[in-house]
Amino acid sequence: MLYERRLDHPVAPPLPPTLEHGWLDRSAIARLAGATEQGPGDLMARVDRGERCFGSLRDGRVVAARWATYGAVEADYLRIGLRLPDGDAWIFDSWTDPRERGKGVASEASAALGAALAAEGTTRFVVIVMNGNRSGHAAVLRSGYRPLGTLTTIRTSPRRRAVRFRAIA
Repeated sequence: MLYERRLDHPVAPPLPPTLEHGWLDRSAIARLAGATEQGPGDLMARVDRGERCFGSLRDGRVVAARWATYGAVEADYLRIGLRLPDGDAWIFDSWTDPRERGKGVASEASAALGAALAAEGTTRFVVIVMNGNRSGHAAVLRSGYRPLGTLTTIRTSPRRRAVRFRAIA
């Protein structure tokens, strides 16, 4: 499912922030490698491509991270490329520390990321949530996203897939 969140219609942030938020530097991103499924080389390759990681910290420890990019993007796990319009950011590979789940961390992190992107001139961000990820769908809806439609991919070669988009009426 493809979702959007308009940044020109801000969603009210959660109750007073309990975390520190901001763009992570390379050393903080490298420390994520032990907590997420991505290895340090994969994470640094993202940084080298211009992708950015926004983190939420509690007592100096990263408890949530979201990746953002613009323009022509590669959705590696779907094996597709996307071209975003100017003003759009694609948010992907969101992660919340399992010990922090159910405490409002994802909603707070999303609100903080929205504020940071809006301050930079981004007007909308989009996310893809895979079928079967019920908690992911619930989290984006709580964070002020609205569904745009479904993406269907069809394998055209071992490395590429064709994409069909069906808008929600």
